[in-house]
Amino acid sequence: MALFKKLGLFKAPPPEVAWQPPGTLDHGGIGRVCSIMDRDGRSQVIWENHGSIWLQTLGRKDETTFARISLGSGEAPQVAANPDGAGVIAWIGRAAGGCSVLSLAIAAWRTPGSSRILFTTPGAVRHLQVGADRRGGAMVVWCHEHEGRFELLASRFDSRAKVWDEEPAHLGPAGTRPLEPRLAMNRRGQAVVAWSEPNRETDALLAAFFEPGSAAWSEPAPLATGRISEYQIGLDPTGALMLLTARQDFGQRPRLEARVRSAGGAWQAPQVLASAQTFRQVRLGLTGPGEALAVWQQSEGSTLSFLYAKGCRAGVWEEQPTRLDSETGKVEGFTLALGPKGQAAVFCLARQQADRVPVVRDWWRGWGAPLSLGRPVGEFLSQPVFSLCPGGSLALWRLGEGASSLLLFSQRHGGAPVK
Repeated sequence: MALFKKLGLFKAPPPEVAWQPPGTLDHGGIGRVCSIMDRDGRSQVIWENHGSIWLQTLGRKDETTFARISLGSGEAPQVAANPDGAGVIAWIGRAAGGCSVLSLAIAAWRTPGSSRILFTTPGAVRHLQVGADRRGGAMVVWCHEHEGRFELLASRFDSRAKVWDEEPAHLGPAGTRPLEPRLAMNRRGQAVVAWSEPNRETDALLAAFFEPGSAAWSEPAPLATGRISEYQIGLDPTGALMLLTARQDFGQRPRLEARVRSAGGAWQAPQVLASAQTFRQVRLGLTGPGEALAVWQQSEGSTLSFLYAKGCRAGVWEEQPTRLDSETGKVEGFTLALGPKGQAAVFCLARQQADRVPVVRDWWRGWGAPLSLGRPVGEFLSQPVFSLCPGGSLALWRLGEGASSLLLFSQRHGGAPVK
């Protein structure tokens, strides 16, 4: 067994550790919340409160934490980082004459520097997305709306040179239909942005690919067509793309379908993961080459829905999905989080009769039992956010609504830091 461990052929699950009681990070008009965690269990939490962006660093249990830092005015923050905590925060700034995209390069456990304006427009910025590579380089993607025209723009941060693109790249021509980009980026710095262009008869999924060697984006190319209600994309370390779609072809029952495009551009045959009348909140995470985890809610045309998950190993999906909510109650919101060593977790906000409770289920070559992170409460819970690494986990959620809402968090620390 010791030899297997040295060779990496046997991976033991992380040790069981206790979660800390929930604490409060902020209160009031809590907007979007996001977080990252480095390989040693240190976290950075970024959130919006009444039009201002805040950052709070949370250390391991034996370290002193820093006070919160104001990053200035703005909304809709996004963050992405490598396992060492180096990456980028991006958010939308608003002014009387329009709005802008701002960014801030960060490294875990260091005080951040000054923010940078990537783009300014008299129009609007929507659907901000951020990805990071293994060196802390990053890609920021957004939809620019101006005078009834919509276009997708992207800006890259080169972590070696510590510089951003001089001008954002245009991912295809501007059009008259709203666009919502989906960004996937792998640790090598390869990236893909996908978006839907619906018309009267069918939907078309298009994508543009970025190669760091040439530092250039490809022309938009079709990924799929048909009646697609939901989709997600992922890019593994080899450059292979996985596409997950909830679709319904004429005369057929709706189905959830996975398909892989190899690094060379060849498509594999689609694999059907499930069939149901309705699919919602489809999520996809790639845990390694040929490995993936899909989580979704499905229903049969009623308000009663169920949460399911399915794993993929060596390119082969499990035969049957696992139902995740049979012990937790109705799931009103959830998020899928991935760790750097094949770890994953689903963090749910579940309703049990008149009460609500945050619940986490860990995944390490199989699903662990559901664990409640706090006592049931009568107030509404929303915005589940989760980060994990071999050194610990962090859960965040909002309690209540409006001026009386609270931003709550719970941590667990365990396992030796991974060097």
